[in-house]
Amino acid sequence: MGILSFGLFSCGSGSEDKAKNEEEQSTDHTEYSSKSGIVTANLPDGWKNDGTGPDSFTLYSYIMDNTGDIHKDIIDDYAELLDEVKEVKVDGLPALTKKEKFQQNQEMISRTWLVYNGTDIICVVVQSEKEKWDDKVASDILKRIKINKRGANVSLPEPVEEKRFIRPESFPEELAESFKEHYANNSKTLSIENLEKSTNIYLALKEIGKENLDNIDEASKLVVDSLAKVNGFEDAKVFMNTIKISFTAFSIINAFTELKKIESGSESYKMSYDMIKSIIIQTEICKEDMQFVYNNWDICKEFVKNIEAK
Repeated sequence: MGILSFGLFSCGSGSEDKAKNEEEQSTDHTEYSSKSGIVTANLPDGWKNDGTGPDSFTLYSYIMDNTGDIHKDIIDDYAELLDEVKEVKVDGLPALTKKEKFQQNQEMISRTWLVYNGTDIICVVVQSEKEKWDDKVASDILKRIKINKRGANVSLPEPVEEKRFIRPESFPEELAESFKEHYANNSKTLSIENLEKSTNIYLALKEIGKENLDNIDEASKLVVDSLAKVNGFEDAKVFMNTIKISFTAFSIINAFTELKKIESGSESYKMSYDMIKSIIIQTEICKEDMQFVYNNWDICKEFVKNIEAK
């Protein structure tokens, strides 16, 4: 009887140990939660509930202050983008993602997701030291992310158009004419042909890393001149003017639209008028160039945006 009891006791103990081992294996994770609780995740073994993991990896998340345009908010001027921004899903919600390199005492790599839940933009970031980065770790964490606040049938918002790129219903002829004595006397610079040539020149400069036209040295000037001639310009002057005047025309047309809202003869009107006059004189733009931009709005907008993208 004693032997039988011992056998039964041993059997029960083995079952309990087995169940305990299975439970430990099934809970081989750490519960992570953002401060707001909007993001949670079952992190793998080796991670802590504050989002710190092995090999210098870190996870953090928050509801971000935003501009109202998720497509702009995903861009960081102080980091180097390592691949194109892509549309993805995070826990079934629409998101934009990017991989980038940045400096934080040392070189770091991060994968960022901006998730839209119908009301908020939620930023989720996985990062590590550059030498220890592993795309598989970021992919694994993404699969574990849960968003705990969401609307129904959420879709990614469209990009918000900048104010200067919103075309007025009609060309502001009367206001444009009021500046007639300040326009340049030379013939117009802009044409479809000049935009196409300038685009080709800019793309060639970008390919060789010479696209920064704000600070151009003598050696770069020679390169620009050479490319201008190859593309049918006498020199770089028309290329540079095509860029300058395209950019300026959008700003002035937008300024005309704002000027129409100000009471004529008021101090605010005079100040705004003088500011526009100064821009017109400095850039040596003519009315015909502004009319060209208005008539070819989408083409000129794409030209400006491509150059601004750098």
